[in-house]
Amino acid sequence: MSDPQWTLPEAAFVLDQPLDAIKRDVNRRPLKPEASGPAKRAVRCVGLTDLVYLDMVATYRHTLTPSALDDLYVAVAKEPAQSASVSVGPLIVQLKRHRTNVAQRLKALEAVDRAIEIKHGAPVVRGTDIEVHRLAALSAGGATDEEILEDYPSLSLAKIKAATAYARAHPKSGRPYPATSAKRAMQGADLGGLEPFMRPRG
Repeated sequence: MSDPQWTLPEAAFVLDQPLDAIKRDVNRRPLKPEASGPAKRAVRCVGLTDLVYLDMVATYRHTLTPSALDDLYVAVAKEPAQSASVSVGPLIVQLKRHRTNVAQRLKALEAVDRAIEIKHGAPVVRGTDIEVHRLAALSAGGATDEEILEDYPSLSLAKIKAATAYARAHPKSGRPYPATSAKRAMQGADLGGLEPFMRPRG
């Protein structure tokens, strides 16, 4: 059985870092991400050691030289899982603390994934047909949680948070969803030009 692997967006979620920062570190540091998926749609994935190391890089980026950061990766990869610390020159890094950080965030990712299910090939909030990336687009477009709840009263704040977190860890490919709901677009539209075509009331 192969070791668990996580995509770079998943790594960004687990480490609570911007995706661009994760991509930059993966490209600059001595990591060797594996390609996963069909040849034409393969994505880069990292393992547990890589996640722990990237968490360390975020902490020691301004303390260690680029060469020392590279040495740190080699040292971390060699250390047994039960090791509490690792040495890079005179610096002793608390390895256990970073492994604990990553383990806790991986549990958060698992909880987010459990809140979502796949229907007709698209991720939706579990128990509904409401698409995760549609909710994330509304949130990114400036809609508040309260406004989203008005449009989707069957949801809860926890489900909205789970949906936006899932969308961060699993970005949508292809055309994005609109950043406003059809209901709110209609509310904000100027319908004055339609008055000559509208039947008078009464």
